[in-house]
This record gives sequence, C-alpha cells and structure tokens, in this order.
Amino acid sequence: GKSVPVLCLEGSVQLLHTVVGRFPGRTEAFLSSVNSALQESASTAEKVHFFLKFFQRMTTAFLNGSTRGDWGTRDIQSIVGLIGLLANELDTESQELDQVYEWTHSQCKEQNVDDSQLTKALVSLLLTLTSRHKGSVKIIRKLSQDIHYHLGDIDEDIELECRTHFAIVNPRTASSSVLGLVYAQTETVLNDAEWLIGRLKSESTSNPVEELFEGMQSSTIGTQMEEHCSSLCERLMNFVVAFHELVQTAIPSGPSSEGLLKAVTKLYTVLANLVKYYLSIYPQLCCVIPNLRKLVEMVGSHLSQQVYSLIAYIQSTQASGSTEQQDSKGKKGGKGKPKAASSGKVMVRKETRSIPSLIFAMEQLEKFLIQLSKKSKVNLMENFKRSTSRDFRINHQTVEAILNDGSFEEEE
Repeated sequence: GKSVPVLCLEGSVQLLHTVVGRFPGRTEAFLSSVNSALQESASTAEKVHFFLKFFQRMTTAFLNGSTRGDWGTRDIQSIVGLIGLLANELDTESQELDQVYEWTHSQCKEQNVDDSQLTKALVSLLLTLTSRHKGSVKIIRKLSQDIHYHLGDIDEDIELECRTHFAIVNPRTASSSVLGLVYAQTETVLNDAEWLIGRLKSESTSNPVEELFEGMQSSTIGTQMEEHCSSLCERLMNFVVAFHELVQTAIPSGPSSEGLLKAVTKLYTVLANLVKYYLSIYPQLCCVIPNLRKLVEMVGSHLSQQVYSLIAYIQSTQASGSTEQQDSKGKKGGKGKPKAASSGKVMVRKETRSIPSLIFAMEQLEKFLIQLSKKSKVNLMENFKRSTSRDFRINHQTVEAILNDGSFEEEE
C-alpha cells in the first residue's frame, strides 16, 4: 500500500484543490486555519506565498533526487498543478508572482526531467505564468529552438548549433510533451490576435474612423491606428521566428506533423486577416508602417520557403512509410495488421487535407499583399518566391497506394 506521507500529501492536495477551486472566497481563511503560525495581519498574497514556497521546496528536492524514495512523479505532478492553482490567487503585478515565475523558469532551465507527464506539468505552468507575467511569445520561440535542436533538421546534412535554453526539453520529452504544449499556446495567442483584428475591423466598419478617435486631429488618428498595428506586428514577428524553427524540424509523422500543419495554417490566416484589415484603413495612414513591412519581409524570407520544404518532407515521409508497409506486407505473405494499416490510412488523409488548406492560406496572404503593394507603391512581395512545391501539393500515387493497401487488408 501507499506510505503515510503519500496519503497525507494526496489528502492535502485534494483538499486544497477543492477549497481554492470551488470556494475561492474562503481561500485566505482556510490557509490561516491550516497554519496557525501565519500572522493574522499577513495579506492574502503572503499567506498564499507561504504555501507556495513550501510546495516549491518539495518539488525542488524531488527534482534534485533527495526525496525520490518518498514521492513519485505523480505526486510531484499534483503538487505542480497545485502551485499553478495557488498562483492564480496572486496579483499579476505582485512580487510573490514574480518569485513563482522565476522559480518555475529556473526549474525548466536547469532540470533534465525524463518523465513526460511531469515535464508537461512544469512547462505548462511556465507558459501559464509567462502569459500573465510577460507574455508567452518569446518563451514559445525559445522552446521551438530547443525542439528543433533535439529532434533534428529535415535536412539531415545540416548540423545544428547547441543553443538550448531549457534542460527540461530533451530528446525524450521534445515531441512527447513540449511540442503539444507549444501548439496549444500558439493557438491561444493566435486566437487572441485574430479576435483583436476582428474587433478593430468591426469597429472601423460600423463607425467611421474619425468617430473612433473623436476629437483627434487626422495625424493623431493615424498615429493611434499605427500603434495598434505596429504592436500586433511585433508580436507576430516573434511567432514567425518560432515557426521558422518548427517548420525546419524533423517532427515525427502523425499527430505531431498534423498539428504543425494546422498551426502554420492558423498563422498564415491571421497574417492574411491583418493585411486585409490594413488595406481597409490604408487611406487614413497613406503609408506602410515599418513593423508591418518588416513582418512581411520576415515571412517571405524566413518562413514561406521553409514551409514548402516542410511539405516536401512530409510527402517524402509518407512515401517512404508506404514503401515500408508494402515491403513488410510482402515479407509476411500478405498478412498485415489491419488496425495499423487503417490508422496509417486515416493519418495520411488528415495530412493530405491539411496541406491544401495551408497552401490556400499562404496564397490568400500573397493576394492581399499584392493588393497592398499596388496601393502603396511598395513591393511587399520582394521576398516571396513561387515554389515548385505548389505543383506537388499531394502525391496522389502515394495516397492511393496506401488507401488501396489499407482497403485490401481490411477486406482480407
């Protein structure tokens, strides 16, 4: 059975989860009753931080190996989740939240964790705190660089420099834990950007621009609109750098590569919506703001060409996978594994559907950039080059071979 310390820990964690999660207004009173040593004059933040430091010490001791005989990774995973729950009780500008962020960042930076679930808990906590503390875009960029280094490049001849930022990202956890969290956080931030663009677009459509900035001179109106676009472009530039790393990464075929295709499609969709919005307000600005021009240049030179290489890589991986399945089937005398074949068939279908969606999103961005180039008399398509990958969107022979092979095995 479980030891007494583990049972006590499980009970405490469950109790704190119940109080903090369901009765947030009673958290302070509960923490005071649990530890009578806390002064009544102490603030809520100080009381919460007292328990946070206690759980931090337990987690650090486990990660350093000094208490691994007493606790298991599941126990520490629960504690990390509780740290995140208690951190929600702290004010965004408080010193206590700064300390929790610095501690979490330090653990992810220094600890080489083998367990995928514990890694997921710590990195998830880091991303959550970062989004409240500083914004998670730069952290996503660093995590993407680490993933690229550990999983390797799609070009096997390229040797990557060792420029890792977090020891918790390693060959065992990069694809199994961290990659999925990066996708999820990316989707959250891009959804926020899409919402902001939609809000600005709807306001400028329902009201004349002059009414949105009533009482301002035309030059001031242009400045306000430029600030909105410039701030969003700066955030998206960090995303372009992150995706520049991910699209060059030898990500395993399957859900991981499917997730990457969807994430890149989402990025291009947001970029297209941004340029489309900029087209609608261009008469008030009469110029292309520097950050937008820089963003477009980065997309053309650092992302689009690499995306075409990624598409070719995914298709070649599918082709080699199909060949291996056929060879394996031949060696077994035609008796393959129907479930494995069916699973491979479904995944190929998903990936081949995602590739045209991605190319469509890229072409939509280019369409709006061409329109803006004509309006502004500035060549925004300078760094965009048409690729032969456009004529190689889907390897139909490979898809049909896999589908037919799967159908044949299922019939058998």
